[in-house]
Amino acid sequence: MAASSVRIYADFVSQPSRAVILFCRAARIPHEVKLTRLAKGANRTAEFLKLNPLGQVPVAEFEDGWALAESHAIMKYLCATHPEVEDSWYPSDARVRARLDAAMDMQHSQIRRCSTWTFARVMGPLGDLPAASPEVAEWHGKMARRSIKQFDSVLAQSAAEGPGSFLGGTERASIADLSIACELQQLEGVPGGVEFMQPSARVLDWQAAVKEQLQPHWDEVGSVLARVRAAAEAKGLRA
Repeated sequence: MAASSVRIYADFVSQPSRAVILFCRAARIPHEVKLTRLAKGANRTAEFLKLNPLGQVPVAEFEDGWALAESHAIMKYLCATHPEVEDSWYPSDARVRARLDAAMDMQHSQIRRCSTWTFARVMGPLGDLPAASPEVAEWHGKMARRSIKQFDSVLAQSAAEGPGSFLGGTERASIADLSIACELQQLEGVPGGVEFMQPSARVLDWQAAVKEQLQPHWDEVGSVLARVRAAAEAKGLRA
């Protein structure tokens, strides 16, 4: 590992992994990616479990061997320890930061349901796991659509509080915008997934703005979802 660099253990299919990698690229934080294929069980080896006993990605490992799990914690730590990172990624304004923290909490408690639905419809069956019953898949889909509607109201609140269209009313995308955009991007792995969820124009415009700020990294890091979608189509899996 190069001096002052961080090693990111990640699987590009994992939306939190993509968020951390995108942040490191966009914020120009020296890093290297250690591909950790979940489907191959790379996250269940004794070596990996020493880094994260929960066996989840992403994990950031630093020069001295210290490791940190959880994407939000990783990005906040990198913001705190790299003074060259622009303040807009995690603004120092206490109220704006509180809004971003609340949005990231909402990602775990509500918006993560989009990925749960994606797993039920596509990721699980592609990994040779039993397909969810139609009733279970329908329930996950209902919860995911509701979470997207709730997120629309959060964006409306942000627009009323600041000059920008991003979370917290900011004019630049933050780690919260990045994290949630990656969560919603997961829907692209399901044929017809975005259309099925029926996101509002406000949500679509917001995600397009996040994507634009993060190019060309967004398309490069997220290209895996096109392969997932193609594999799903080959198996006749749809929304």
